[in-house]
Amino acid sequence: MCIQTINGYTYGTLMINIMVTECIVKWSVKLLYDPSRKCAGYQKRNIMSLKPDSQLRILACVHKTYHISAMKDVLDLCCPPTEQPIIVDALHLIELVGRTSPIFINRTISSSHKSCSDDVILAFDLYERDNIGAATAHTYTAISPPTLMHEDVCKLALDKVASIVILPFHLRWSSDDGFESDDKNMRALNCKVLEIAPCSVGILVSRSSIQSNSFIRLAMIFLGGEHDREALCLAKRTIRNPRANLVVYHLAPKDHTPNMEYI
Repeated sequence: MCIQTINGYTYGTLMINIMVTECIVKWSVKLLYDPSRKCAGYQKRNIMSLKPDSQLRILACVHKTYHISAMKDVLDLCCPPTEQPIIVDALHLIELVGRTSPIFINRTISSSHKSCSDDVILAFDLYERDNIGAATAHTYTAISPPTLMHEDVCKLALDKVASIVILPFHLRWSSDDGFESDDKNMRALNCKVLEIAPCSVGILVSRSSIQSNSFIRLAMIFLGGEHDREALCLAKRTIRNPRANLVVYHLAPKDHTPNMEYI
């Protein structure tokens, strides 16, 4: 039996070649493959461009169970009529732990298997039942690393032709108005989705839940511009709710005559 060995010089050369090749391949893949380019060829959708009798499609993202009530409050404010129903695609985002590949699941309640998304599924199923004929809800679960979550959000928004994506704010307040938690991963996700989303994006900042059957006072500050007009289109939908009172404050320079076309 003949055993051949390599000397130190040859071994060092091989190791350097492996490291150089690995670096070249890694950066080449990052340069040539950019998932965000999937959205680049599509015109960005928004609520302003919807026809008066068209459906409003909303992608509602949830990280924790305490995000559910605030998200449902926003959907209830839209008060969809049967003539102009809304479709809600609820996406439960879960951080990937202990697996090598991300998972994306179209969820329904299963009586035989307990799922971490059951609370989310049940909540949006109840929302659909409470708004029969006016709202339809579908629930999905995305389990992926924090650095890739934005791809799941944007891909689903693109596939479902969503007009707006609603994301929870990364800060959470306690009952005494102090900061309870600050999720850096959620903040990074929100920034990335704002950058590459194929539609409008709303960040939901929730300080308290809306009591059922209570009178709701809403205020909007309108400065002008594309983003404010988009927010105004969403705010206008709340006036269909008999429990809601909307006030719009249009701030304009003293020597400027405001354009009231959108208000």
